[in-house]
Amino acid sequence: KLVWRKEGDNYARIMVRFDEILESIKMIRRAIDELPEGPIRKEYKIPEGSIDNRYEAPRGEVTYIFETAKNGIIRDITIRTPTIMNLEACVKHMFNDSPTIADAVAIYQSIDPCIACTERVTIVDEDGRKKDFRGMNNLRRMFTHNGIER
Repeated sequence: KLVWRKEGDNYARIMVRFDEILESIKMIRRAIDELPEGPIRKEYKIPEGSIDNRYEAPRGEVTYIFETAKNGIIRDITIRTPTIMNLEACVKHMFNDSPTIADAVAIYQSIDPCIACTERVTIVDEDGRKKDFRGMNNLRRMFTHNGIER
């Protein structure tokens, strides 16, 4: 069952979380009831190429993209967490719907941000040398270029 509220305000976002908990409990009970007999784990050989894995987490969609070599070794991994995708909408709401700083803080907290998930990674080449770093400054530039930052 899709859980949503038409209001779209802080209260609605928080109530959706509670409704999602109740719906998740129903889904878990149904999954346990329908769990087939037999072993749970399966032997799996990792093929060469690219695989895109997506799943729904409490804050939204999480994406893992793996690039693998012939021997099954992971050559590259990209992880996109929900908080990073929620930030742009959050910033817009904070600027457009916040008459006070307290309102801006409430809007920010209503998306339940994972701060650790918003920091990015250091990319290291095969020789161990740092190639690139993508962090909060990149995000700040992204928001500035999209005309969000004042």
